[in-house]
Amino acid sequence: MTAIRLNIMLFSHICSDTHITGAEKLLLFFATELRGSHTCTLVVPSEGLLAAEARARGISTIVIPYPNFYEVYVPGPYFHQGLVSFIRDNGGAVQSLLALLLEQRPDLVIVNTCVNLMPAWISRSLGIPVGWMMTEQIQSNRYTSSSTEIINAYSDWIIGISHASLQPFRGTPGEGKLRILYPSWNEPELERELWPEYRSGKRTAIGWNDSHRVIGYVSSDIYPNKGLEHFIQMAIDLGGTYPDLRFMVAGKMTDVGYYTKCLEQIRLSGLLGRFYFHSFEMQIQQIYPAMDILVIPSLIEEGFGMTALEGLIFGKTVVTYSSGGLGEIMMLTGNGTYLVDKGNIRGLIETVGSLLAKGDFVQSWGTRNSIAVEKAFGIGSYRLRLADWLQEASNTLPAFGPRPLPQEALLQKPALLLRGSAPAVYLVEYGCRYLFSQESVFLQRGFRFEEVLALDDGYLGRIPMGGVLGTGQPAPQGRSPRHRARRIKAGSRSRQERRGKLKVWKGKGKRLLARKKRSVPAKSRRISPKAAARKIGKTAVSRRSSGYSRRRKIKKSG
Repeated sequence: MTAIRLNIMLFSHICSDTHITGAEKLLLFFATELRGSHTCTLVVPSEGLLAAEARARGISTIVIPYPNFYEVYVPGPYFHQGLVSFIRDNGGAVQSLLALLLEQRPDLVIVNTCVNLMPAWISRSLGIPVGWMMTEQIQSNRYTSSSTEIINAYSDWIIGISHASLQPFRGTPGEGKLRILYPSWNEPELERELWPEYRSGKRTAIGWNDSHRVIGYVSSDIYPNKGLEHFIQMAIDLGGTYPDLRFMVAGKMTDVGYYTKCLEQIRLSGLLGRFYFHSFEMQIQQIYPAMDILVIPSLIEEGFGMTALEGLIFGKTVVTYSSGGLGEIMMLTGNGTYLVDKGNIRGLIETVGSLLAKGDFVQSWGTRNSIAVEKAFGIGSYRLRLADWLQEASNTLPAFGPRPLPQEALLQKPALLLRGSAPAVYLVEYGCRYLFSQESVFLQRGFRFEEVLALDDGYLGRIPMGGVLGTGQPAPQGRSPRHRARRIKAGSRSRQERRGKLKVWKGKGKRLLARKKRSVPAKSRRISPKAAARKIGKTAVSRRSSGYSRRRKIKKSG
């Protein structure tokens, strides 16, 4: 893909032990495509199916617990207060991610979903370039700018899986960072030659035969916004007209109460015997072939709609609501006729009914769809887009890393504030740590002591010094760790810290004081003139070599 072999670290927002979401599938596919040309490491917040599948594909996988900040997806009036509390209440996760990133020093970090804020924030603060993948569309309200601003602040590229997923960023300062990378698929994994066998096998196991027409509903998580109730109402209406219809529902019943309510509606309709319910299926090639029509009545603005893509790949006729990225998929594959206004149940019934009335047209249109989806979203197009972006990223990398800290960075929240075993406190930004010269400088920027996190001296020492805040001295230009001749030794003091006469943090991080050298009188004793002269001479040499003034000795910091 690029001439440079990059060390890329990918962070997943979740890792469930029961199912894999569309966002997880995309990240796994992304890592699988990268691993041949680059060194890839997948980081997950827990063990689960995604971690197991990644390891089975030979992708290095690390488990470190870290939380999501869900307010990014549904922003509200207390967004910024919630963000500060989120960082403060999850200090352990911040420390663990800091240690991981300082040990691994990736060239590039990829985070998926808008809620996966913590890895992006820490990586960007450490000067590591961040590609933030938008796999959903942030909900639009009067506070949406809070979400787009924080994503812009802690990303170098905002990678959308559709134009719909990037819509909230249009017309914002982050618009120049937007890139499109439509999803795709790995053809050999789908076992196309076995589809007829899977079709007959699944239908036989259920008790159906080839004379039945099967309408399917698939969702990794089943909850109200995924529209199962709309599917059921459509099924009840059409089931009375077409006795040969059968209905397959596949997915995890995330909202048990809602799922139970839907089952009760089917039972009352008298059609329960014509429904088949399948739990989440990792091997999608075992369920899609059994269907004839796939219906996706999603009630949320989908970032893309992996289920629709999968249905088209398997040669199914697909009908969807025009919800976010679903509309984009349907239009790009020539299926605009089968787009229904979101929430329009009557329109859904009429559209599916018109297909049923056409008989064999459903099969022929499905075959046509498998060709159209290859042209629009096939692996060749995906790899070209991915290669273009990776080339751009590799060309840009030398410009990243430690750099002078602009004053506006001090206004950015949340801030990464660290201290080691010594009481000095640092702001970490642009890959450097900046020492606060005094308490007033710290407080005037709106920072609070409870926001400061302790970090092992060995890790803190790996972050190069960038300057001093509050002295009027410009921060010197640092060099990226990728291009330094040698690593800074853990716990080492910078030259500026050794020689500068700086005030440092004292006590428990509550006050700043200048520490003067206070001599303690020795016990009175008699010494010879020659011994006294030798002692004075040694003291003078020691002070000259140490760089301290004769009047004050300043404590070195972290």
